[in-house]
Formats: sequence, structure tokens, C-alpha cells
Amino acid sequence: MLIENNSNIVKSSQELTLKNGEQVEALELINGQILILAHNNLSLYKDLMSIEDPLANGLLHSAELTAAYYLKQEEGRFMKMTRSGLVGLFDDKVILITPNDIQLFPNRASALRNQDEIVVFNLG
Repeated sequence: MLIENNSNIVKSSQELTLKNGEQVEALELINGQILILAHNNLSLYKDLMSIEDPLANGLLHSAELTAAYYLKQEEGRFMKMTRSGLVGLFDDKVILITPNDIQLFPNRASALRNQDEIVVFNLG
């Protein structure tokens, strides 16, 4: 029997089109929360059903990105790769997901040094 040890925090991803027509990518995390990647925004929701809730009851965190930090989309996706708590994006930006924070960095070197973060969601 082969036992798979998997340390990935992102369980799955899917492309979504919101009611306003915006295309986003929804990353399902191992705790069931959903991280939404959009061209100019990052948002964290308690679950998939909360995304289109008009009262925003399930919105946990949200951050608008300035034009200098907009995310690049390729073929409907923003995420290029994921491994453990690291999410690589198409424009060399990375998202680091830890038990205490979700952070967006301009590149891997900045994430490694924990410097120059663009966005941080404190989860603790």
C-alpha cells in the first residue's frame, strides 16, 4: 500500500465568473476557506457559497491591489503553481499561506526574506 503524504494547503482551484462578469480564480484551502484571486483584488471567504452573498456575511478579508501590483491572468487562471503553502502566480508574484497569515509578495526572494509584502491577511 502506498501512503501519500501531502502538505499542500491549496486543495483545488477553479475558474469562476462572478455576477458582475469578472473572471476570478477560487482556491479552496484545506480548512475549507476560499481564497479569491482577481485582477485587482484578493479576498478570503469562509466557503464557496459565501462569494456571491449580497450581505458579505462570509467575507473574512479583502484587499484591493494598486495598479502596480495587479495580477496577471493567463487562460483564465492566475495561479501558475502551488506547493505546500506557496502559490506561484504568472507574473512572478507569490502568495505565502501559513497558519497565521496569507501574504502576497512581489517575488519568491521577498517571500523567503519576509520583506516587501504587498498584502497581508492576519488569520490568528
